[in-house]
Amino acid sequence: MVIGEDRLKRGQIDKASETFLRATNLRPERAAGWRGLGFCLLKLGRPLPSLQAYVKTVGIGPTQAADYLYGTLAALAAGEPEIALTLLDTLDHAHRDMAPPQRQ
Repeated sequence: MVIGEDRLKRGQIDKASETFLRATNLRPERAAGWRGLGFCLLKLGRPLPSLQAYVKTVGIGPTQAADYLYGTLAALAAGEPEIALTLLDTLDHAHRDMAPPQRQ
């Protein structure tokens, strides 16, 4: 993943997406490759494949809040508002579970 991240930092989105795609082929069980691929595809204006990568990411875990937020952006850009709402709802429930108790 380091090579893909370095390429992203240099603005080489096409090359980074190829690197992350190879990573997902080699280790499909790792969320990091799918996360990077989803991000690159969204930046390249390919929202539907980006959404598919983010759905894979959140299905594998562990997840980050950004996975749900970028997945939501991809879903909206792909014309999938119901999936966007599901991702946001899932993030909301996860956040409530992690939030510290409220003081009274």
